[in-house]
Amino acid sequence: MLAFESPSVNAGRPLHLALMSSGIWQRGEEDEGVDGFLIEDIRKEVNRAARLICNICKKKGASIGCVAPKCKRSYHFPCGLQKECVFQFMEDFRDASWELEDNAYQDLLQCYQHCDIRRCLCRNGRDYNKPDSKWEIKRCQSCGSRGTHLACSSMKSWEENWECVECRSIFAKGVACHFAKIRALKENLYFEAGKMIAVSLVHGGPSPGFFSKILFDCLVYGPENVKPNLDDVADADVAQTIKKIKYSESLSSLQSTLHDCYDFLAAAGCLRPITALHEKDMLVNDLVLHHVIKRIISPLESFRQGLKTLGLLEKMEMHPNAFSSLFCHKPENLSAEALCDLFTIHCSPDVNKAGGADFWMGYLQDVESGESVVTLEDVLFFVTGSSSIPPTGFDPEPTIKFLPVLIYDRFGQDIISPLLSVKELRDMGITLHLLLHSDRDPIPDVPAVYFVMPTEENIDRMCQDLRNQLYESYYLNFISAISRSKLEDIANAAIGANAVAQVAKVFDQYLNFITLEDDMFVLCNQNKELVSYRAINRPDITDTEMETIMDTIVDSLFCFFVTLGAIPIIRCSRGTAAEMVAVKLDKKLRENLRDARNSLFTGDTLGAGQFSFQRPLLVLVDRNIDLATPLHHTWTYQALVHDVLDFHLNRVNLEESTGTESTPAGARPKKKNKKSYDLTASDKFWQKHKGSSLPELLEKKRLIDLHTNVATAVLEHIKTRKLDVYFEYEEKIMSKSTLDKSLLDMISDPDAGTPEDKMRLFLIYYISSSQAPSEIDLDQYKKALMDAGCNLAPLSYIKQWNLFSRVMNTGSQFVMEGVKNLVLKQQNLPVTRILDNLMEMKSNPETDDYRYFDPKMLRGSDSSVPRNKNPFQEAIVFVVGGGNYIEYQNLIDYIKSKQGKHVLYGCSELFNAAQFIKQVSFVICSAIPLAWPPCAQAI
Repeated sequence: MLAFESPSVNAGRPLHLALMSSGIWQRGEEDEGVDGFLIEDIRKEVNRAARLICNICKKKGASIGCVAPKCKRSYHFPCGLQKECVFQFMEDFRDASWELEDNAYQDLLQCYQHCDIRRCLCRNGRDYNKPDSKWEIKRCQSCGSRGTHLACSSMKSWEENWECVECRSIFAKGVACHFAKIRALKENLYFEAGKMIAVSLVHGGPSPGFFSKILFDCLVYGPENVKPNLDDVADADVAQTIKKIKYSESLSSLQSTLHDCYDFLAAAGCLRPITALHEKDMLVNDLVLHHVIKRIISPLESFRQGLKTLGLLEKMEMHPNAFSSLFCHKPENLSAEALCDLFTIHCSPDVNKAGGADFWMGYLQDVESGESVVTLEDVLFFVTGSSSIPPTGFDPEPTIKFLPVLIYDRFGQDIISPLLSVKELRDMGITLHLLLHSDRDPIPDVPAVYFVMPTEENIDRMCQDLRNQLYESYYLNFISAISRSKLEDIANAAIGANAVAQVAKVFDQYLNFITLEDDMFVLCNQNKELVSYRAINRPDITDTEMETIMDTIVDSLFCFFVTLGAIPIIRCSRGTAAEMVAVKLDKKLRENLRDARNSLFTGDTLGAGQFSFQRPLLVLVDRNIDLATPLHHTWTYQALVHDVLDFHLNRVNLEESTGTESTPAGARPKKKNKKSYDLTASDKFWQKHKGSSLPELLEKKRLIDLHTNVATAVLEHIKTRKLDVYFEYEEKIMSKSTLDKSLLDMISDPDAGTPEDKMRLFLIYYISSSQAPSEIDLDQYKKALMDAGCNLAPLSYIKQWNLFSRVMNTGSQFVMEGVKNLVLKQQNLPVTRILDNLMEMKSNPETDDYRYFDPKMLRGSDSSVPRNKNPFQEAIVFVVGGGNYIEYQNLIDYIKSKQGKHVLYGCSELFNAAQFIKQVSFVICSAIPLAWPPCAQAI
């Protein structure tokens, strides 16, 4: 029938008839042939139908057959309809979607292709896989993450089931292990094992060499004469449970632990009521005795009976030291060759495997010859946790991976260190990290990732690395944008060294800032003197120097917003350094947006890009709006650590004496050890308590480990310098409360604080006073300060600057009220109040005159009237001239009460009170030559 239909009559009819024809299938794609029916198939069906005669009209061309297999009748489709024949598709119905077909994603499946058998027999390596041969890799039927060649496990090609050692132990141990021990006892297998060992040793056979010392002592001296300790417990989980009981510090915590370990104690027969903390020692001894000796007492006695064969046990009891070396494992001396054979080498796709193996062997030989600070035992312990090779080897075998090396300069080091630990770098595939300007040996088979500032010195060293062919490939990441001329220098060096193909990637990362917290950042630490408070406020600073400082700050802020992926609304006060930064930043953002082709703020990858409906507010404030906050004696943990300890880039350095006893008079002081602790976002205790008051923290002191030393060091400073007295006294000064002790007495007290503490106290008193002290009173204070060894330069600077007098002349009480309420609870500092006014769009005389910049507008304006009247949900506060943890914590406390809002805090540098006073002193000393007595020059 198909052969006699004309497509010109009805375009859809041939397709319909093809669908109803019995001898044709849709074998092609939809765009092949006639909607998937191939032309050659259509011709074959036409030829087939031309020979078939319709059972109704007796004409040829009948293409539809009967469903009955033995029936040879054929029909035309119209003839069948007239005679009420039923036309129905009788095969399986299947979805047309290819995704639903069996193994549709087979080509995308990544299968484990590695032989993990201890001794791989394949000469082509463990990764060689040849299907349908003895070198085909079979994967573990349970986990799929272990494999073996058929030949390496003596498997036949038709064998489908193979299980790795780990899965075999997991699934078999719990069910069969207990019954295996019982069966071994019933069948007297322990006795047979002891008998075999005895016969072997008497006749000069191999020694066992796998017994532990405690087990050997039980064999020789009898289990009743051996007292095991916690280190003898071989099961790590059991040992950990016993340690929880042993190190419980209170009766309540002990009882809670025992409640959690109910089944564990019941199985050991140690379930008993505990009414006193000291009873835990006897409980721990009983648990250790049970798990080391009592639970194996029957197998042990059976084994001892077997060792009596040929009188071996008697000889062991007479000469235990001689037999100890035969029964107990004695580690062999490690060699570079033995260690190299022990490891399975894996490489990244960029590393040549043969070259990696040669480098690994060369490194081990250098370690063996003593050319490295580590030993072969150190290498083995680092990878396996064991300093010796067990008698039965390691299962699974240890592996060594050759992955990229990270090269950074001091800028890159400061950026990375607060964010990533060594372990996190290793998890990312970075096994080695080196300074750019250090002495580095060539590693020709390893790719190198550079993370540096594009300075002349760094570019020269990178070009030298290319000429020396130090690495296999180079991935260049610049912290801020590299200029075209410097990029050409690298290109010329690569051409000269014939290393163009080795330079794989070049990126401008725009990361010229340091992230200390999730909501806090500072400018790069290496050039902090360039953007310091002292540099900005120098009286003799030139316009060129100021432009350089502002450009440095703007470059870092530009990098910050590129990384953030957002164009901010900028607000700043007039007539300050913050205004200069705002003008330059607005110009730089505007220029970048104008070049739509190369703009850094376009694309779908930016989470809060220029097309976002919620844009952040950037508040630029000058340090000089509030000089009291950096001087204040604070009481929160994080700010205290920064104030009294050496806290830098989230790392605190402590000095600890090697002994606790007092040093005799005239004796040499005890040596102090320096310890460092990282207080990062991964430290949950630090994140929880960094804003808490110290008394709250000290109540939990005994519950912590790392922070015990830090809190103790802070507490020592508080006791020595009486910081709690200063805190309370400053609070009373600022709240205008009655003072129980005169300020002159506080300054004159030789036991109350350091000269720096006294100067900070007086400066806060001077700033907070509604009117300046009289000349007579001021002279008395100066004399007392000088007698206490204080440098009066900061006082001279405060008087010369006269910031607060200038603010008060405007008729506003805003800043003064902020100072008065500096430390009162639930009060906001000046920076926080400014943010609150601008973020909530409040009208206030102090912020109504703040300039408004919108880099997205085609034309800039000098307006102070914001175009956006809606409150902001996100804001960034940046302090030009330096910030501190006191302001940061105050902002965090403020934003906690604002649901749905988020604030970031940034500053050009981060200083504590001592560093701020030192900078203030340098500013005034550079402006006015002053002569100070030696005792008064210390800060």
